[in-house]
Amino acid sequence: MPQVPAGGLTAGGGPLATLTPESEQNLEALRRAIRRSACFGIHVILVAPEARRELIRRLHLWSGDGGLPSLRFLDEGDEAERSVMALLEGSALDETIPGLVLPDVDVLFDTGRALEALNMARDRLASLVGGPLLLVVGDEQAAELGRRAPDLFDVRATTTEVTAERWALDLHQPWAMSPRSDRIPAVAETRERAARLRAIEQQAPDTPRGFLVDGWLRLADDFRLARELGEAEEAARAALRLAASMEPPYLSGEAWALLLLGAVAGEREQTLGQREFLERAAALFRRANDRTGLANALHQLGRVAIRTGDLRRAKTLLRESLDLFKSAGPSENLAGVHFDLGRLFVATGRRRDAERHLQEALARSRRDGNPIHIGNTLGSLGELLLQRERTVEAEARFREALEQHTAAGDVVGQAIDLANIARVKAAAGQPSEAESSYLRAIELARRGNALPTLALALSALAGLLESQGRADEAARYRDEARPIEERLTAPRGD
Repeated sequence: MPQVPAGGLTAGGGPLATLTPESEQNLEALRRAIRRSACFGIHVILVAPEARRELIRRLHLWSGDGGLPSLRFLDEGDEAERSVMALLEGSALDETIPGLVLPDVDVLFDTGRALEALNMARDRLASLVGGPLLLVVGDEQAAELGRRAPDLFDVRATTTEVTAERWALDLHQPWAMSPRSDRIPAVAETRERAARLRAIEQQAPDTPRGFLVDGWLRLADDFRLARELGEAEEAARAALRLAASMEPPYLSGEAWALLLLGAVAGEREQTLGQREFLERAAALFRRANDRTGLANALHQLGRVAIRTGDLRRAKTLLRESLDLFKSAGPSENLAGVHFDLGRLFVATGRRRDAERHLQEALARSRRDGNPIHIGNTLGSLGELLLQRERTVEAEARFREALEQHTAAGDVVGQAIDLANIARVKAAAGQPSEAESSYLRAIELARRGNALPTLALALSALAGLLESQGRADEAARYRDEARPIEERLTAPRGD
């Protein structure tokens, strides 16, 4: 699951992972040590990725309970460094803090500035914090913490290791809706995992429901990516049912399930249903204070607004989504939001803004290594160049996009790229090359059932043939395009 701030975790309720017995003992020992301590002390918690959310949830529950001091949590993600620096500078301090948690020390390794400041401010920390200072660190980062902050690490009062049970880690992994359209899971393997999770749910009634919710969410997303929409919907509804049955409800789990149901509705071209699911998800994410989830929901609502022609609302939604993703921490989704903003500005004629967002999307997609996103963005940059009549540069972008989509096996992307190359060739007075590219685009669009691209390529090829006096051939392509265009422009029912 994505990083969830304090509100989301306390509102979520119920265990979010099954910790090992040794981890439970380690946490109980840490709890006793904190309760018995009457002064400042540094406690390092080394946590495995799959156990991290449950650990943070436990720490929230500990705060002010059973003789423990109240715990203040600094920010995570992109805000982590800022909140540490504000604390040390005194701008975030009204009085001595009973207990302090740094829930995301790993992100401080990125620049090292805040970590160095912490390392040099041990005496300052002792005056700011009257009780425990808990440093939550990834279990593989202990040596790095010791190297980068030795003055903190060497004087730690305790070191606690926290891991999750290994018996179902493939289902237990932290989950987030995948932005990677190039990650297509094997359907047979996904169905096997679904059967195993169903058996766990039936045969092990004591299994934490939060674990089951996350398992069904991961399966729903994998089925969605594999375009097994019926099974994706079934898994998402299972997650929704379980999350809603928890006491108190697991709000982020419910919201992610609704987000996935919205994605399935979108794949089925059920626009009204998609919008309803996404709006319900956004409302729950706000209640849970889940910034990453809310950013996802607003991004998808922005895309719906683009599709329905409400461009002003789309811009508002996408910009809010972008701000939330930036504040929640590094995310592959940022490339997608920049891409959609770029496409929006292309449509509204704001070419400078369009190029700025598309270039940012391209840089991020290259960094993330997602060939489909790279290809899509190159194609949009090519269209922008074509609008400016920079045809040579446009064709180069389209051909680079074609290479990326071919490498990823994305036939729909290849069809779009070939149709764009055909447009360039037709404009350059090279009709035979244009015809060849259109025919290849049509073949791939048929194979990928890409109806909008198919209709455009058929109509464009018909126009090209008519310009050459080949009316009979052109008529055949227009006759094929007409019913597709009528279907695409017909009102969509849900």
